[in-house]
Amino acid sequence: MDKLDTSQEERILDEKISIDLKKCIGCGSCVIACPNGGFKVINGKARVIKKDFCDGLGYCIQNCPMGAILYNGQPIDDVTQFIQKEPFVKNWPIKLHIIKETHPQFKNADIAICADCVPAVYRTFDEITSSHIILTICPKIESPKVIREKLTSLIDKNDIKSIRSYSIDYICCENFPRIVKDAIRFSQKSSELIPKYEHHIVCLFGSSMKL
Repeated sequence: MDKLDTSQEERILDEKISIDLKKCIGCGSCVIACPNGGFKVINGKARVIKKDFCDGLGYCIQNCPMGAILYNGQPIDDVTQFIQKEPFVKNWPIKLHIIKETHPQFKNADIAICADCVPAVYRTFDEITSSHIILTICPKIESPKVIREKLTSLIDKNDIKSIRSYSIDYICCENFPRIVKDAIRFSQKSSELIPKYEHHIVCLFGSSMKL
């Protein structure tokens, strides 16, 4: 059984998100709310176990019934102080390799898989974010095999409505559509999603072309 060192301070001030152990009742609401698996209940108290994956959007704070979660060492009475009311993207995190595949945000979702550089180049990127769940990958520095396996697993675990992808018109993105299409083909829902799949190439001047 995991043991908690109860001698440590109730407030850990050097972490973005920390726990006021005096207030925490160990209900596990933060464990469920965090899309990155950042919390674990240990010996009756919630603990931050993946502080490097914290996205700072405060789902844990919103769902804690005791107000026991601290932001930069301080209690937050109104979570909207640091969360955008209308965020640029509908989901967070957006990086494929750290998302929680079973998160409710993927249920009946339209997904746009984008190269990491697309948001910086595509002039009308906000049109995608308003209607799609965004996931980003980099086919140059990330393993195509790992990308395919993660994406296939995501598809198999959810009722995805549609998938489209966006790559940059540059040599490092040459294999981008093949990686995404292979991931769909290897999934259990290939017959449903392959006909709906579309790929867009974004040029360095900010416009896009559908293939």
